[in-house]
Amino acid sequence: MHLFGLTILQLASLLGASVAVIAVLYRLRLRRRTVVVSFAPLWRKVVRDRPATSLFERLRRLLSLLLQVAFVFLVLLAVARPRLSDDAERDRRFVVVIDCSASMQALMDLAGTPGRMRLDKAKDLARGLVRRLGETDRAMIVSAELTPEPVTAFETDRRPLLDAIRLLQSYHGRSDLAEAVRFAQSLVGDAPERVFVFTDRAPDAAFGRVQWRQVGNPLDNVAITRFAVRKPLGSPGEYELFFGVTNFGKTRADVRLSLRDGLTSLEDRPLRLAPGGRASDVIRGIAGKDVRLRAEITRSDGGELRDAIQIDNHAFAVVEAPRVLRLTVVGGENFFLDSVLKSNPLIRWKRVGPDEYAGDDDADVVVFDGVVPPVGAPRAIIINPKGADSPVASSGEISDVFVDELATEHPVMRFVGRLRDLTVLKSQVLTPQTGDVVLASCAGSPVMLARESGNRRLVALGFDLKDSDLVLRVAFPKIFRNALGWLTSGEASSFPSGLTTGEPLPEEIRAKAIEFRGPFPRDTHLKSVSGNIRRVTSEFVRRHVGWYSAGGHDFAVNMSDEAVSNLHAVPPPTSRDDAFSPGRASVGWELWPWLVACALVLTLLEWFSYHRRWTV
Repeated sequence: MHLFGLTILQLASLLGASVAVIAVLYRLRLRRRTVVVSFAPLWRKVVRDRPATSLFERLRRLLSLLLQVAFVFLVLLAVARPRLSDDAERDRRFVVVIDCSASMQALMDLAGTPGRMRLDKAKDLARGLVRRLGETDRAMIVSAELTPEPVTAFETDRRPLLDAIRLLQSYHGRSDLAEAVRFAQSLVGDAPERVFVFTDRAPDAAFGRVQWRQVGNPLDNVAITRFAVRKPLGSPGEYELFFGVTNFGKTRADVRLSLRDGLTSLEDRPLRLAPGGRASDVIRGIAGKDVRLRAEITRSDGGELRDAIQIDNHAFAVVEAPRVLRLTVVGGENFFLDSVLKSNPLIRWKRVGPDEYAGDDDADVVVFDGVVPPVGAPRAIIINPKGADSPVASSGEISDVFVDELATEHPVMRFVGRLRDLTVLKSQVLTPQTGDVVLASCAGSPVMLARESGNRRLVALGFDLKDSDLVLRVAFPKIFRNALGWLTSGEASSFPSGLTTGEPLPEEIRAKAIEFRGPFPRDTHLKSVSGNIRRVTSEFVRRHVGWYSAGGHDFAVNMSDEAVSNLHAVPPPTSRDDAFSPGRASVGWELWPWLVACALVLTLLEWFSYHRRWTV
């Protein structure tokens, strides 16, 4: 026999407490009240006969006590819900996995019910499954997102399960469904058929007997698959934007790409995309100021595009106003260096002599051209360092220098290209310290290096600019600009301006308080946002597209996932709605109706014995 309502300990505790209460009540019943009579001798014979019948009276009261105890025992045993069966399953456990990836936001039918998404269909099927579970079955709801997210514990009560299903929302990215299924299998042990998966992906044979329900059919969809902003090398103070739009449909798509800064239209371009076609381009000349850019795909007439997935019709970017650098040049006049500085409108610079420099100005970067005063600088470019005060030691001098190795992965040498035919009359052989990066070398002899130590950085050139033809090459302004950017970036890596949902957040973001700055997504999960700013967690950022702010910097998060947007990549479902059942468990015969019937019979017996004066 198995108890499904109470444990043995609970039953014993309730029974003991009930018996104690009944005993106390019967003890109170034995207290006699004083009665005044008219003639006491008439009652003396009754009092004399009382001892002779006291044993019988005690037995009658004991019988009444036993009837009450038996009644309480039967009622409590009925509440405990005992069942008789050798194969009774007290804990059938089920795990319901619901895919909450961005593709579950796809509409069920472009011509059907407006707004009816795949996730809505999956939730309806999951609710039907929960309602068909046995009353002793336990179920857990798991949301398949970036990681498996259990949204309930194992519950026998249907209400929290149904509420959890109702509140599920899809996020803006790809889910790790395989990890979610493995997590569910670990919870049910050797009964994988008790894992139910609701998703728009095709069944995976690797999961064996897991019950898989695929929802949704292949539909046409157009998506923004590329969207990024960068600073062009030749245009200080401006930005350029690269975009890519893909038609994942089987028919031609005539759409428009609209780029806006708030209410200001920056670009409105018609696109004609063949089936499976792509369109990409670079939009140049975006003014360098603090703006939030939003791109949207619309119909050719400018109306809202109602394709399968709405979230991938939008993309976001952040453009920050470029910073004006303060720069001090220590040394004599240098025509080539001055020309580079004058050509950049984002540099405010001045020149001082070696004796005038005291290290107390507010310059962001100091350029030491052929001289190194005793007072250094936390951010410096050192050209042809000389003297005992030089922070970069030299082990000699080489002539007829040819560069045969470049550290192209370092930010200072980015986009520089090849310098194998660079001509240098003579150069010092720089001696790198531990942690230094050799930027350029000649036959293993370093002639350029970068150093970072704590909050101090420097870039050193071992030769005079006048002794080389570097100043006549396009690489010279690139190297100088890259060096300034690396020296003033503030940290080892610059703050990211764009991220993709699902990717780990850089430390620059995770270490700071993050605020969501819009726009408000269509999903109800965010409709409770009041105003235009809301404090969010780093996991929220990984799951939702839009604009964010952290530590005074703005950045954007986009989806840009072709695997999510391409709904024709998954074959149509083959399973039927009515082919999904939790099965039926053999849980034995219910005894509580019989126990209640026995308690009623016992009540009738007590009533009859009382009126026949058997127990009173």
